[in-house]
Amino acid sequence: LDQDSAWIGLYVAGEPSNKNFIETKYLKQFIPLEGLRLGSSADVIFKKPRDFTRNYEIRLFPFRASSWDHSDQITFRLSGAIDFVFLDVPSSSSSSSSSSSSSSSSSVPSKMRLKKGSTIKIACRFQSFEPSAWDWVSIAQTSLPPLQYNSYQYVVIDPRSESSINTITLTLPQDVGIYELRYFIDNTQPLSRSPTFFIVD
Repeated sequence: LDQDSAWIGLYVAGEPSNKNFIETKYLKQFIPLEGLRLGSSADVIFKKPRDFTRNYEIRLFPFRASSWDHSDQITFRLSGAIDFVFLDVPSSSSSSSSSSSSSSSSSVPSKMRLKKGSTIKIACRFQSFEPSAWDWVSIAQTSLPPLQYNSYQYVVIDPRSESSINTITLTLPQDVGIYELRYFIDNTQPLSRSPTFFIVD
C-alpha cells in the first residue's frame, strides 16, 4: 500500500469501469501525521448517494494505477424511503385520504377515486433521504413508460425548514384511468411510486 498514492473509490456495485466512479478520495487525506501502522485504521468520509434503490461498493486502489484487488472491496446498500400522503382529497374520493409507498413497494391498487381536472395537495415524506430542488414528481397512467407522464411538478425546498415533509400541488389530468405518482431524482427511473388511484368523471 502506497500511502501517498493509494485511493478509494465509491461505485455503483458491478460497475465494470474504474473510471466511472461516483466519488474518490486519496487515502493520504485521512492518514494521521505519524502514518498508518500495522493494525491501525483511517476513517474515509464520502457523501451519501441519493439513490437508495441501488447497491454500491467501495474499492481500494493500493497504488495510483487504475487496477485493484477484488478482495479489497465492500458492497453495501443504503436505507431510505419516500412516502406519498394525499392531502385535501376532493370529496369524490371514496377512500381514506392518505396512501403511501416505500421504494421497495410496487404499485398497489387502491379504492381512491379522484375527480378529473381537480387540484390536489401531496405531501412527500422522506426517510433517510435528503430532497433536492431538482427532484420532481409526476402523475402518470400506470401503462406509461417511466419518463412519460401526464403532468409533473418540481419539489419545493425551503432551506429554512428542517422538516422531513415537502408539500406540492398538482392538477389531475382530464383523462379518466388508473394513475400513480412517481418520484424522480434524475431523468432515468423513478425512485419511488405511490399506490395507484383512479381518476374519474
